[in-house]
Amino acid sequence: MGPMSPLRRRRFLSLPPTSPSRRRPESIESRRRLVSFSPPQSASALCCCAPSPPSLLLVLFKSQTNPLMETSLRLRGGGGLRIHAKEKLPLGYNSLIQAHGEIDASTAGAAAPSYLALFVRQFYPQLSANAGVGVHLHKGDDLTYNLRAKKALPFTSNGLLGLNLKGRLLTDTEFKPKKRTGAVELAWTILDLRKGQDVRLKLGYEFYDKVPYLQLRENNWTLNAYMDGKWDVRFDM
Repeated sequence: MGPMSPLRRRRFLSLPPTSPSRRRPESIESRRRLVSFSPPQSASALCCCAPSPPSLLLVLFKSQTNPLMETSLRLRGGGGLRIHAKEKLPLGYNSLIQAHGEIDASTAGAAAPSYLALFVRQFYPQLSANAGVGVHLHKGDDLTYNLRAKKALPFTSNGLLGLNLKGRLLTDTEFKPKKRTGAVELAWTILDLRKGQDVRLKLGYEFYDKVPYLQLRENNWTLNAYMDGKWDVRFDM
């Protein structure tokens, strides 16, 4: 596999978005999408506005020419193959809107994506932290609010070795907690382990489920393995 482009390496390292002064100018179409983009008010509105799987597939393939959109193929134990699309739209200094869409490729004749989400994320580079708030909808479930935060504690000046602290709270539309997650993980990134090969290893522990886990990423491939027997694989296109 060839070396990653600078943009893909930024994604690999999970770096915050570049400042407005360093971003290249947005096209008229990108600005039109940014201005007209508004979150749905209910789960029914979210489903009605959802594109059909053929439309979403077309978006996935077109995304290869859109540097702001990321697409991936995802497979997990006990589940089918899923096609996931994520697009980031600049919102302001160190902030962005992040939209997700996913279809389950193993479900024949699906009329709508199996997962939709919309988040607003704010990055704090000086604190090595970020926070996000948004909504998401899994097919067959009610609309859920999502609040999450992440804090990195680097051990080295280049940030390639350190601890990550992560937390997430899911609530229903009446703000009643549905699920909490929290984890601490040791993250070690090795750039150019071999020529054109970047590797990242994470060893973590999820506090609420009390499950240790491991993540191994090599360029575009990511493997997650959990001590309770669950696993998933992702390929970034």
